[in-house]
Amino acid sequence: MAVSNSTYIIQVEESIDALSFTIRNLGHTIVGAYSVVITPPYDSGLGTLIYLLQDNDVLENGVKIDASTLNISHFPDGIYTIQITVDGGSTVLTENTEGFLAQTSSAVMKDALNYRVGMDSHTKYLILEKMRLLDNLTYAAELGLLDAFNENLAQLKKLI
Repeated sequence: MAVSNSTYIIQVEESIDALSFTIRNLGHTIVGAYSVVITPPYDSGLGTLIYLLQDNDVLENGVKIDASTLNISHFPDGIYTIQITVDGGSTVLTENTEGFLAQTSSAVMKDALNYRVGMDSHTKYLILEKMRLLDNLTYAAELGLLDAFNENLAQLKKLI
């Protein structure tokens, strides 16, 4: 999902294993970018994470940020706020809100692969309900409905 202001278009792509994400600038060149400030979901137990951009990091080419470089095991599912700062980190140039779902969606897809015609109706219903909630999460993310995203994610986590 790319979010933009009048000058910058930032694209964030989470890896399928939730161990990293790539951030890329698709708009005007960002001169003097200093850091990427990541605010994880409120229920993750993580504080604000800061990735200091290195000399060889070019946002226009994409910068991969690994969880291990931030001293965490993975990026938990939920809503993240990602900011690009300049001027030594004192000025926020652009801010994006992103929904991460790698762990939850992987679990739902693995479960869906077990769907069989001969299964009992309760198991079939649970698999289909998980798929519906995953669809709802996609719609909520596309429309920017943060409350709906969090509500559907919470319900889906209960079923997994």
